Amino acid sequence: MQPGAASATFIIQTAPVTVNPNVVADAPSADISVQAGLSAARVVKLTVLPPTLSSLTINPAAVPGGTAATGQVTISGSAPPAGVMIGLSAKPPAGTTSASIQRQPMADIRVSLSPVSVPPQVTIPPGSTSATFTINTKPVAAATTYQIDATHGVFVTKSAALTLQPPTLNAITLSPTSPIGGTAVTATVTITAPAPQEGLQYNVQLSASFFCGTLPTVPPTVQIPGGTTSATFPITTYPGFGNPRVTVSGGGQYKSIEFGVREPVIDQNSLQFPSSVKGGTTVQAKLHLNGAAVTLNCVNYPGEGP
Repeated sequence: MQPGAASATFIIQTAPVTVNPNVVADAPSADISVQAGLSAARVVKLTVLPPTLSSLTINPAAVPGGTAATGQVTISGSAPPAGVMIGLSAKPPAGTTSASIQRQPMADIRVSLSPVSVPPQVTIPPGSTSATFTINTKPVAAATTYQIDATHGVFVTKSAALTLQPPTLNAITLSPTSPIGGTAVTATVTITAPAPQEGLQYNVQLSASFFCGTLPTVPPTVQIPGGTTSATFPITTYPGFGNPRVTVSGGGQYKSIEFGVREPVIDQNSLQFPSSVKGGTTVQAKLHLNGAAVTLNCVNYPGEGP
């Protein structure tokens, strides 16, 4: 202490400590003894608290099924030299189990695993206060929320929710985009994330407010296989012209696209006849269309269209 001073400060340096998180035990402590001159020593106990699990966060909190999320565990202080191990688990929605076994004939037993998986534990490195881990997911058919638990021993648990979102309709594309009537067209429907294992089925409809000739036809449904993000279906066109619309719908969603069916035109340089003839001679000329000729039968379709 400085002459004339009535107090002084000093630094007590501590190190991260650890205790068995599975038993009830006192935190380690040390007696700090201070003595001035010949007076009796004063002893004060300093308890060094071990770090405890303080939080679990998930980013993002909602992902399309099949997309990974990142979890982070945080402790209240720096980890000791051995690090801090945090246990992890994923809990399915109420009424389901993380792995359901479907009883089948002998030699055909199937195990259906949870669409959410986490590593069994994550270790916070020495001197650090947090660690991250990957949460892997699988495609789902409906929005489902899972509970992720982080545990430090048997007394401390932190939880956070992760919502898996089903894929949504993204777009419809056509090839070719403006066909001549009678030409085959391929439509491709895409979704925003992989389809679940059982696949996704959507309804297909074709409509038009006005069309000349026979309306194109489409299949009633299209199936996107599990684990994929797209599927194709045919559009059959016939001689005619107009602007029909294809609509794909399901699960309260829909996407549509309008395309032009064109009537055929004369092929370039297809008009054939002699370059010169005698006057009074009958000439036979020949031409080619680039598609089947249209029989005009134009129809209004009330109530049709988008």
